[in-house]
Formats: sequence, structure tokens, C-alpha cells
Amino acid sequence: MTATYGGDAYYLGSSGSQGQSVSCAANISGYFPGELVVTKSTCLTGARIGGRVIVKPGASLDVESSRLEGELDASDAPGTIRVCRSSVVGRVIVKDAGGLVIIGDPGSAACASNVIGGSFELRGNHHGVEAIDNTVFGAIQTSDNSGPGPFPGDQTTISGNHQPAPAPTPIPNPTSTPASTSGLSPGSTLASTPPLGSASFAAAKKTVAVSGNGTFSYAFSASPLAHGNAVFETDRAFAARTRTRHRRRLALGHGAFLAAATGNVKITIKLSRKNLKTLKAHRRLAVRLTATIDGHDYVNHFTLTAPKPKHHKR
Repeated sequence: MTATYGGDAYYLGSSGSQGQSVSCAANISGYFPGELVVTKSTCLTGARIGGRVIVKPGASLDVESSRLEGELDASDAPGTIRVCRSSVVGRVIVKDAGGLVIIGDPGSAACASNVIGGSFELRGNHHGVEAIDNTVFGAIQTSDNSGPGPFPGDQTTISGNHQPAPAPTPIPNPTSTPASTSGLSPGSTLASTPPLGSASFAAAKKTVAVSGNGTFSYAFSASPLAHGNAVFETDRAFAARTRTRHRRRLALGHGAFLAAATGNVKITIKLSRKNLKTLKAHRRLAVRLTATIDGHDYVNHFTLTAPKPKHHKR
């Protein structure tokens, strides 16, 4: 991870404000199946990693708005580590880092907090550590961390990391496999995994208007930092072509989403010209939304209304 700030080798870059500019040799977004081994500076942005992430000695990692479905293992003298607004299903361990470590710092570093499903371990990091306000389902273990923070005058700060309030035992995912205890240090116990992600439409709108250019936005709630996919289609079937008996539901749009730390989800869809024409002809369409999270489907129904016709002045 190459910092552009030139004042100190330990500081992340800045460009006049308190933002950070980081360049990476590898960039990953979208779904990456299986285990990811990081051997060079790597950025994960809006990514979903299907297995654990292992950071090799000297390699740096920047994780932004992503979901790691295994553990994050940076226990072998990595470079710089930054994790913001993301969720890790397993444990997170950073040990003997050769650069700055930021795992949640909603303040000066503008790095939103994270959800960690396993234990959270920070040990022997002497080039600055910021780990603030993360939700951790497992044990929190920190020792021998020191050094400056991301900006002049900052110091290592590890605070506000907390375990969530007890929740009902989730229904097990039938497709999941038992967690392995391999790799845990002697005397450690495997933390219980967080509840499966879910979606709620209790506060969602029943009617949504489409703009003149065919765009609409739909908001609902989900588990904090839940990663999923949303598919919008009509409730009723329409003729596929003129003068044909074959009918099918219209696919209105789809997209991946990552819920905010507050659980808010907002998806924006732009209708095709054909679907917009159909909507204008019927004035309103009953829509079915299927949100898929952790292999489970959550379905909601709402009404899409056509844009108001423009009245031209004479």
C-alpha cells in the first residue's frame, strides 16, 4: 500500500483534508470465490470474499465496504492494514504490522466501524493502531501496541470496541459447514458466529414513483453490513411480444448491496426503455422484490407508479 503523504513514513496520505489516498497493485471488487492470499498491496472495494483472507509478510491490505466470509489473518508481519465499513464472518488478527493499522476510526481517519464475527486480536503493532467502535462477536484481545496515528498528533487508540447485546439463537444455515479450530493460538476458543443476515421491509414504502428518466430508488433494512443481491420483477406476467400467447414477468432490474452499519439499504434501478414504456401504458405496476442474503430469500411487494406527464406551456 503506497501512501502519498510525504511528511512521515508512518502516516497515511492526505490531500489537503483528512482524506487518505492509497494506491494498490491489485484491486478486487465483486465476488471472489474461496481463499484470498495477499502477497502485494491489495484493495478490496465493494467485494465479497468467499473464504479467509491471509496477508503475507510485508503485504498491505485496504478493505472498504466489503464482506469477508472467512477470517482475516494478518498475523505474520504484514505491512499497512486498513478495514472500513466491512464485515468479517470469522476472526480478525493483526500482529507485528510494519505499517499503520486502522480497523474502524469513524473520526479523524473517516473509516467507518466494522462487524467482526469472531475474535479480534491486535498484538505487537508498533507503527500506530486505530481500532474504534467495532462490533465484535468474539473475544477482544490487545497487547503491546503503540505508535503514532494517521495524522500528526494522533496516537494509538483502541477503544469503543464492543460485543452486541444477546440475541435469539439464529436458525442454522443448512448449507454452511462447521467452523474449524485450526490456526487458533493455544488456550483460545472459537467464537460463536454472528447471526445470519436478514432483511426487513417493515418501514419500506408501499408505493414508489419513477422519475422522468426511468429511475427509482427503493430503501429497506437489513442486518448491519449484510451483503446481498436484490432482484426486481413484476408480480404479473406480460406478453413477451405483440400477438403472442407466451407471457412472463418483466425483469425490471437487479443489483448487489451492502447494508450500512445502521442497517440501511438503498438500491437505485434504471428501467429499460421497453419497461418504462410498459409502465407508462399501465400507469402503475405491482412489483416483487427478492433480496437474497446468506442464501435466504426475503420477498416484498410494492407498487411502482409512472412519471407524471409533462404539461407543455402554450
